[in-house]
Amino acid sequence: MKIALNDLDFIDLISERHTLLRERIDALWNVRSEIHMSNSEWYILSRVYDQPVSIADISATVTISRQAIHKFIRQMEEKGLITIFDVQGSKKLKGVKMTPYGQQCYDAYEAIKTGLCDEIGAAVGQDNLALIVRLFQQPWFDEKQ
Repeated sequence: MKIALNDLDFIDLISERHTLLRERIDALWNVRSEIHMSNSEWYILSRVYDQPVSIADISATVTISRQAIHKFIRQMEEKGLITIFDVQGSKKLKGVKMTPYGQQCYDAYEAIKTGLCDEIGAAVGQDNLALIVRLFQQPWFDEKQ
């Protein structure tokens, strides 16, 4: 069933567009890759992109439970996207580092998102897309930057 976007309020419209974008990204990724990736796995992988981090640091920056983070990290290690290592100077802390294969997958994922942004820009106009981005970057409440 197709939802009439004109009937949605602001909050529901954002939610619906987010869902449509995520579905589109998943479909485009699944055409290109044999491995399935959840949104949560992409979210965690983005935190590891440019440098190794501890699992505790990941937990502090994502809105996923610690238990789920550990589950996703094990799954990503099995897929060959990351490696887990002991943090130097700690007997308990574990760190996560992206593998070259993980880097390749993440770069392909970013290319998909860039392509979607280009499509959206073509549909609504680049100036309008830039305005939407600026509006979403502004604080709306008393949020910490």
